[in-house]
Amino acid sequence: MMYAANAGAGPEIVSSMWALCQLTVFCQLVGWVAERVLDTGLRARFVPLLCGVAGLWAGSWLSGLESVGPVLAGQPILPACAGALAISTLFKLVGLAAASGPRW
Repeated sequence: MMYAANAGAGPEIVSSMWALCQLTVFCQLVGWVAERVLDTGLRARFVPLLCGVAGLWAGSWLSGLESVGPVLAGQPILPACAGALAISTLFKLVGLAAASGPRW
């Protein structure tokens, strides 16, 4: 009886996982920088990662999915940084509104 040998991960899977790892680290770094620059005031655990991921989505949506400037794993870097700053600005406004309390 012959058994199928495990061929390991295919090159396509390794390539896509490597791109996903690069984007995750990039989103974490960009989100952390944007959150530190603007100091959103929200002390939740995943706020920097959320800023980075939402910034990557918003930046690529705003740029029309064009490659503007350098590209990392198929995603443009500069619009992602601008998107992360925009999302951090929204979080800053939410933090300011929450800190001031109700107006009545």
